Amino acid sequence: MFNFLNRFIPIGRKKTENLDISFELDTNEQGKHIVRVMKKTLDAITQIENIKKLWDYGYSEVSLDGKTIFFVSEENRQILLALKSLNPEVTNDGSLIFDINPPILKYLRTKVNAVDETDSTKKIKIRETPAQLKALIDFDESSGLTAQFGYSHDDSFIEPDTVMDKQYLRFGDDIVLLPKTDDKAKEILRNGRVKVDTDDIPEFYETQLPAIRSQFDVDFSESAKEIEVSDKALKPIAHIDFDPQSGATLTVGYELK
Repeated sequence: MFNFLNRFIPIGRKKTENLDISFELDTNEQGKHIVRVMKKTLDAITQIENIKKLWDYGYSEVSLDGKTIFFVSEENRQILLALKSLNPEVTNDGSLIFDINPPILKYLRTKVNAVDETDSTKKIKIRETPAQLKALIDFDESSGLTAQFGYSHDDSFIEPDTVMDKQYLRFGDDIVLLPKTDDKAKEILRNGRVKVDTDDIPEFYETQLPAIRSQFDVDFSESAKEIEVSDKALKPIAHIDFDPQSGATLTVGYELK
């Protein structure tokens, strides 16, 4: 069985070959990517633990008989440099752990001869259709109105603080492009969630809701759908009810003119 010495050596007339390495792409319980770099020597496949050595330019290994020098192929070197650019956490066994990066994931998926994906990573889909700006509006008689702002995709909703980076959002196993937003929409998103007292609802509907509707797809809860804001004046009314035993009862209220 081959044994290898990791060192820089002059090539001379020795035979040169590419190191037979591959990349296993997986995810962990925290939703991060894990890459394990595997090396094949004869019939054995082992994980490379000293992964940082492979990042050295010109890295080579020589067979025990000294007749063959193994180098990292240019394709694999580019993959290693792409992974290094993510500043990954390197574990004791040489695994690389990093947040899912859509451009890098797309790049790795083009390297079908070098990269193997587990079932968990194959489920992750990068969608080219942008997410929608979404506003959820709810009403409770005791606490007033709540407006929540964020993004939606396939009936899923996430708040702005879950943005992956400046380009993408993650909805479960779907990675979706951020929609284009102007300064007004960005200001609304920064609010995240707004509470409106019952007495302030008319003003909210008149001054803020039109701007929200111009930027966001708005969903009203069943209770919020019952809210009706009118500019008609209220007319005071009085109702008298008479009971022979208890006498008269006066009820005062208002109704729309």
